[in-house]
Amino acid sequence: MHIRCKFDGGKIYNLCFRGSWHGRCYAGGLRMNFGPEWSPIVWEKATGTEAGVYHRATYTRRRQQLKKANKHHQKSETKQKRWKRKMASFRQNSTKKAKKSYGPEALDVSADISTAELDKEKTGFYNKHVKVSTQQINQISASTLNQSQSGLWHTERKRRLTASNFGHIVKRRPSLPINKIVKNLLYMKFTGNLHTKNGLLQERSTIEEYKLKKAEEGENVIVESSGLIISKDHPYLAGSPDGIVTTSSGNTGLIEIKNLLHSKPINLHQASENSNFCLINKKGTLYLKENHIYYHQCQGLMNICNFEWIDFVVRTLNPYQMIIHRITRDKDFWNNTMLPKLHAFYFNCLLPELASPREGKSPGIREPGVWYTPAAPQITKQGRRSRAKKRSTADTDTDTETDCTSDPTPCKTQRSSRKKSGSVKFVGRRISHEWVIDEQKGLTEWYPGTVVSLLSGKDGEPGAVYEVLYDDDEEPYEVDHLTEDLKSSSVKFLDI
Repeated sequence: MHIRCKFDGGKIYNLCFRGSWHGRCYAGGLRMNFGPEWSPIVWEKATGTEAGVYHRATYTRRRQQLKKANKHHQKSETKQKRWKRKMASFRQNSTKKAKKSYGPEALDVSADISTAELDKEKTGFYNKHVKVSTQQINQISASTLNQSQSGLWHTERKRRLTASNFGHIVKRRPSLPINKIVKNLLYMKFTGNLHTKNGLLQERSTIEEYKLKKAEEGENVIVESSGLIISKDHPYLAGSPDGIVTTSSGNTGLIEIKNLLHSKPINLHQASENSNFCLINKKGTLYLKENHIYYHQCQGLMNICNFEWIDFVVRTLNPYQMIIHRITRDKDFWNNTMLPKLHAFYFNCLLPELASPREGKSPGIREPGVWYTPAAPQITKQGRRSRAKKRSTADTDTDTETDCTSDPTPCKTQRSSRKKSGSVKFVGRRISHEWVIDEQKGLTEWYPGTVVSLLSGKDGEPGAVYEVLYDDDEEPYEVDHLTEDLKSSSVKFLDI
């Protein structure tokens, strides 16, 4: 059997029908019966001719190698060494540690702690390692000026969410599994690639060029190095800006540098044509996209460090080009969009793994399910509803003309010139519904869903109340303004 396994690679079953498996079995039998020189012998019997010189020489050499190996194995020193290795392996494998561990990549099957114990561990870890005083915040910031070259910088970052990861979390769908992202945040051993190393090497020269360009614009600036800055209000959040900028007028802000396009001979305007690039071209001027992860990073840095503006600097060398985009602090976006989701992710996903690690254990990192439930749809629903009512009222005033005077006789209302169209049915249909994310900025987002049932009223008539189950939501919403939103183009049918 062991001879056959050498030839077929341990394949016990024939999984193909090309004849190779049977051929290997036959070759194993021939090797067992005729020895190392089985191939020339079979050649002579099958063809009736003598095998070639090189063919016979190859198998003669193999027979000699096998003879020497057997002679070496029969030596007493070889037997003694083999015995020592066997006993050493036996002693090592017989220890308690060896019986408990199957290596660094093995999973330890152990039961998870209870919810009450986990809450206790989370509270203890947060109070001991995350919650820091103002004095400690200043000490950590002063001790981590070298940033990635500092061991303390790495240690404190592991315990918190940092600004460079804010965009990935804020844009992440809460229903997705968190195993991979938590593993990347806590256990990834990334030491940098060619692009990140080039970016660090060019950071100081980019700052000097930034100062020169600001001087050409008539504004002298001073850029000071910065370490890891921990939020005073939310100590589980931190950020490491590339520098703190002080202008000649006494204003202070931050700077964030991105050295991009290392290996591509294109300028930033050409790169902005790619939809995945961080910059967008508006009438010849480049701006940072507000839906890009770099924008979330900049907003996070400003709100953590408590500065009102940040200069986002992008530079490329082939050809040389540098743009400076000043971004102002958006407190509404931070408080209503970013902070709630970051808070939910940290306390529901990251802190449990920090306090009681499950990596390397079965069943692995805890999955909280839907770790964030936004409260925005209810507020947005009311805002959309009021807007729809306003539009329907305006339409009614336009289509209906009245001629009322102070005369007590009832005024006669003219009929609307608009013809009554057939009502549209909603129940059971797939729709895409526009929600208002930020009323002040006019930001909206489309959510697909299914109209499950009719709660009251007539289907397709104004005022009808429906149950709408939006994708990735577990419970349906009560919506009483689908007809109005359809007229205002805030509802689209997906099953047409």
